Amino acid sequence: SSVFTQELITQFRTTVTDAKTIGVCVHMDPDGDCLWAGLWLGGYLQQTGKTVRYFVPSKISCVFNFLPEVTNFQEHIPSDYRPDIRISVDTATRERSNLRTLSTQTPIIHIDHHPSEAPRWTLNLINDQISSTCEIITYLIQQQNPESITPRLATLLCMGISTDTGHFQRGKDLATTFSLTSFLLSRWADLPFLVNNIYRANDYLGTKFVWELMQRIMQEEGLIRVSVSQSELEKNNLDEAKIEMLLHIMTDIKHDGIFLLFKHYPDANQPYLKCSCRTKNTAIDVSKLAKQFGGWGHRAAAACRVVSDDLVKTQQDIIAQARLVV
Repeated sequence: SSVFTQELITQFRTTVTDAKTIGVCVHMDPDGDCLWAGLWLGGYLQQTGKTVRYFVPSKISCVFNFLPEVTNFQEHIPSDYRPDIRISVDTATRERSNLRTLSTQTPIIHIDHHPSEAPRWTLNLINDQISSTCEIITYLIQQQNPESITPRLATLLCMGISTDTGHFQRGKDLATTFSLTSFLLSRWADLPFLVNNIYRANDYLGTKFVWELMQRIMQEEGLIRVSVSQSELEKNNLDEAKIEMLLHIMTDIKHDGIFLLFKHYPDANQPYLKCSCRTKNTAIDVSKLAKQFGGWGHRAAAACRVVSDDLVKTQQDIIAQARLVV
């Protein structure tokens, strides 16, 4: 199936070709798809002679330290930085990106697979029927200059597609997903490198604690849930990305309701609760649940981040709304 109209692809090509300096922006607490989409796009643009800078509004998880390219990102956009265009990847809302601090005078290209009711960008390459942003970028470059995809860039894209599909266990259009992944493998994407650094790279201390947490999982009224505190995460060398391994284990449980992973951060400058939501039931849309609390995501996977002085009550509120959904 076609991902975008030829008109959009031509507009994208023209806008990028005319630009000399480009700023690539990703969302806070970036996941693999977001990071690798940004790094791949930046790497490709640099190959074509562009000057590229990378921006992220929060610290990048140590899970991704196996990629030296992550050091290219900086947390703050200088006030005097004026690129020809900015490219935002995998960011459902402006508020989750460095773009929230900027004026809209500079043209912005937004590439994303999250649904958006009213995009506020100059050029919107959004398709919520596609499994990942890396898949969208693969399609765009395949249409323009497939020979430019080096083995390293093919590997980055393949990692993004793999992680956002649960290593090809979910997706709305898996025929397109497999077709584009096959193309990347034909461009020498390094599959063993992906597997060994993503799926077989959990550290000893963190993995032991995750198994301890399994004993705290609760099942009630259509929900399977567990909570973890900031101090526990720090003590066991776990961060946002690392604790997601618990979510993967939880969703292996045969269950038609909602899975909830709560992370409490009472010692942050502004105390907040992060909730990750998952479901395997196609009749349930967890993105609607997350959006009630200012969140984002898809039908099967979503999240929210709520600043609050009472994190316990906030968790109870989310659980109460989740029970209404199931």
